[in-house]
Amino acid sequence: MPRTPDAHRRDERISAGQVALARILPTLKGVASEEAIRHIRTLPARSAVRNDLPTWVDPAIRQALAASGITSLWSHQAAAAEEIRQCRNVAIATGTASGKSLSYLLPGLTAVLEGTRAPNGRGATMLYLAPTKALAADQAAHIGALDLDGVQPGVTRQTQPERRHPPPNSKH
Repeated sequence: MPRTPDAHRRDERISAGQVALARILPTLKGVASEEAIRHIRTLPARSAVRNDLPTWVDPAIRQALAASGITSLWSHQAAAAEEIRQCRNVAIATGTASGKSLSYLLPGLTAVLEGTRAPNGRGATMLYLAPTKALAADQAAHIGALDLDGVQPGVTRQTQPERRHPPPNSKH
């Protein structure tokens, strides 16, 4: 029986996944003992699931997101945002432009707005550390575009100065 083009594409995806796994495993084994890797499982593709914005999201954020066309979250965004809101550590591994940033922005910006409106005037600060200057600038622009009262994004660029001479008292 001849193979259909769709069946061929599925085989390619599986092969690509197996190749990626083959590349990742040696790295994992290099930083963890073989016994630390307990289970490896490849999950089949599944349909995307949408969730409502969490009830705790500030109304000003809801309005700003709705103005940009965002009225619901993907399931990974909702789950991560809930965990972050509960002050739990979260690692999100999804593709580029899958909405990972919104996962931390919802609880972070909600906390900032709650702080600016607190009766004691405590205020609030959200610190985002980006691995690149470009990503930091991009995130600051997205936050600024929300135009939330009391939220003022800023970017500080710290780089290590190039050393041309050893520091004093060094043994070079």
